[in-house]
Amino acid sequence: MAKREPKTASNSGANGSTNGKISRAKRPGSPAKKPDAKTGAKSATKPGAESIVKSGAKPGAKSTAKSATRPFGILGGGQLARMMALEAHRLGLPVSIYSASKTDPAAQVVSDWHQGSVDDARALKAFLPHCSVVTFESEFMDAELLSRLSASTGTRISPSPAVMGAIQDRLTQKMMLERHGLPTAPFHNVKDAAAAKVSYEVLGGKVVFKRRRFGYDG
Repeated sequence: MAKREPKTASNSGANGSTNGKISRAKRPGSPAKKPDAKTGAKSATKPGAESIVKSGAKPGAKSTAKSATRPFGILGGGQLARMMALEAHRLGLPVSIYSASKTDPAAQVVSDWHQGSVDDARALKAFLPHCSVVTFESEFMDAELLSRLSASTGTRISPSPAVMGAIQDRLTQKMMLERHGLPTAPFHNVKDAAAAKVSYEVLGGKVVFKRRRFGYDG
């Protein structure tokens, strides 16, 4: 209705009848016609009516939908989290950081920062629903706790806590890589000094001894 202009009605018959439509144009010497109450032609030209019909949305609807987009979350605020956050900015993705301190490297490059420890179940449970999906910068977290919280909040954590648990232990990590046919360096399970000596000899003295859990690979 908003696009129809009453003044352009052209369905006039031979006797000058407009078939119920109102014409605003005046013929020379003819009195002005009053709007027909049945057609409501004047109501069709309310200011702004056409623009509302064309847009199909109320003013501000687009910005509201955009602001409702949940960010993807990163557990941890170190250098790796910072690099992920900066890449998210480049891609135009909203990102939220969960870390212990506002001075953490990743916390310094985002506006959406949440304070908390990676082993604080209550803080994590509050943070997860804030995000559409959550990832982490380090595997040294409580995989079982994150698995439970992911299930209870319905927020996906990727990679999954199950994978996190598998790669926390370097032996199970190596075994998983080998099982899936992924290349990795030869390895031995060293339980004591005697096993360490055997591994050293078998591998020709070119070995690196690592703890199965924790430690730093750099």
